[in-house]
Amino acid sequence: MKNNSQIRNRGKYLTNIGFRFLFLCVFLTSHLPKILAEDGIMLLQSTYVTLNLTNVSLETLFKTLEKKSDYVFFFKEDVLQKNEKVTVKAQNESVVSILNRILPPKQLTYTVKGRQVIIVRLPRKEEKNQKHP
Repeated sequence: MKNNSQIRNRGKYLTNIGFRFLFLCVFLTSHLPKILAEDGIMLLQSTYVTLNLTNVSLETLFKTLEKKSDYVFFFKEDVLQKNEKVTVKAQNESVVSILNRILPPKQLTYTVKGRQVIIVRLPRKEEKNQKHP
């Protein structure tokens, strides 16, 4: 039969494991979104496509990129201007490179979350100046 000291030691051991497991869960949960975001952008950088699009809407560009990659592009309706056209010629070029070339002149940028690319409009310079006098 086990004595009380052996039972207490086993209880402390199990409690110690429980706290370590809880700490590990909290640590991973707090860092997981950052890790996933970094993985998403790294995968997007390593995704190469060939495009030959002339005078198409940005929406058409994003739909084409969706078909040629494993990414889905999201944007609010008011982010893209309907009459705005782009021409994209890319021979085995990374999706990141294409986005970095096409979006800034249109006052757009993007964020990557997993396999989702979210397109947003950059704030106007006047808005920035008003916020920071």
